[in-house]
Amino acid sequence: MVTIKKYQNLFFFLLILFMSYTLLGEFFYLYQVNKLIWQTTIIQILYLSWSGTGAIFLVIFGISAVIWLGVYKLYSFQTFAVLEKVGWTKKLSIILYNFHIHNHNYNHFTPTVQVAVWAIMFFCVWGLAITVALIHGFTHHILSKFRLKQIQIFFILTFLALLGLQIGTIFLMKLQNL
Repeated sequence: MVTIKKYQNLFFFLLILFMSYTLLGEFFYLYQVNKLIWQTTIIQILYLSWSGTGAIFLVIFGISAVIWLGVYKLYSFQTFAVLEKVGWTKKLSIILYNFHIHNHNYNHFTPTVQVAVWAIMFFCVWGLAITVALIHGFTHHILSKFRLKQIQIFFILTFLALLGLQIGTIFLMKLQNL
């Protein structure tokens, strides 16, 4: 028997899943990820939607590999392009600069401070991606309690995830064009 409390949990997890993928879509737009990252993400979404919690380990491994390879590439070529787009570089640099050096000269940021900002941002993206994978896997588990068929769960989760990614990407694209 399905109670109202179970429906509230289901709605909560589906809403969090959608919002998480929307935020991930915004990061994809900010980082201007290439087709390979998009394709890898879509494959991971499909795998998580079909397998549920059993896929979490492999998806987290894949996320970690993609993020840390991206760290190497971004650090080598375009370190602060993303942070400059949203104006976070100066704000985070001022905070870190004042925390470490206690100097109020905001026009000079040392490379050490810039690397710290860069590392914080990548750690946050990595944490977000792993959190989204965990939410996705456990939402599959919750949906299975409602006696839905495997294919129905697959389509619900895949639809929500891909819709969230697209809305996040389009939202930031339109916001930056204003």
